[in-house]
Amino acid sequence: METQILQIGLLLAMGVISAIFGLIPLKLRTLPAFSMQNSPLMSLVTCFAGGVFLSVCLLDMLPEAFEQLDKVNGRLKDSKFGSYWIGLLMGVGLFFVLFVEFVTQLIFGTAGHSHGPPKPAKVLPRVSSGLTFQEELEINKEKADGSIDSLLNKNEAQGLSRSLALVFALSIHSLLEGFAFGVQTSVKSVVALFFGIMVHKAAVFFAAGFRLSSAHRIVLLPALMVCWMAVMAPLGGFAGLLVQGSQGTESNAKEALILILSCLSLGTFLQISFYELLVPEHQKDVSRIAQLGATIAGFVLIAMTIICYPED
Repeated sequence: METQILQIGLLLAMGVISAIFGLIPLKLRTLPAFSMQNSPLMSLVTCFAGGVFLSVCLLDMLPEAFEQLDKVNGRLKDSKFGSYWIGLLMGVGLFFVLFVEFVTQLIFGTAGHSHGPPKPAKVLPRVSSGLTFQEELEINKEKADGSIDSLLNKNEAQGLSRSLALVFALSIHSLLEGFAFGVQTSVKSVVALFFGIMVHKAAVFFAAGFRLSSAHRIVLLPALMVCWMAVMAPLGGFAGLLVQGSQGTESNAKEALILILSCLSLGTFLQISFYELLVPEHQKDVSRIAQLGATIAGFVLIAMTIICYPED
């Protein structure tokens, strides 16, 4: 009973701390150094976030997927699932996000989007339209305002689809982490697992909050997304407490569902790491060495937390 009370308190702390680290980037975006999309500091922080996500994929989520596959195969008597199923489901998650982004672009009338620098506008000879200069100026101003509003709406829609993919992936990952925390039975394992989860969750939520804040003009939307993701780990933990306190709740279907969701979220994380963070930043006029260093720093940070605070 004392262990369960400790778990409940730590689960609540886990949600609050995650939300705080996820909301910090929303405050940083008001600073001049972070306010410009093409600023060098903004690019380096984005590369750092990409390194964090990539490390979570390869060093945290991928081993967990293989462990879950072994657990599923251990419960099956006749047939076994090969390890290629992990790669297959990862591909499904990755391509599903790309498909959703394509559909979003199709709905809003864009054939694609470029992460590179904007192309200079062509200068065309002026042709008389029979209107006064003031009338032409007013018409051009209205067209420009309409074009800007249309472009902002398209970018916001595309950013929303990518943000929802990130929210889905991190929510599933947080649920599974919380579930693993909730099924612990000793005080020692509960405390050790809490610190192991929180050290790398702080970095992951900071990177996620930065990614969400840079994709949306309105602060409220990324703030709500961060709070939603922060709640997932406590929910998963409470579910783990219920499972740990009951008998006969494990089933083949439940274990298989956990495996599928883990692999789908893993593919989504890979898509975000490369397509949305690392590759676009390398097209900007920022030092490649500095970008590589920031990416490696994010990767090493998660690697060190996993090595020093294993979740086993």
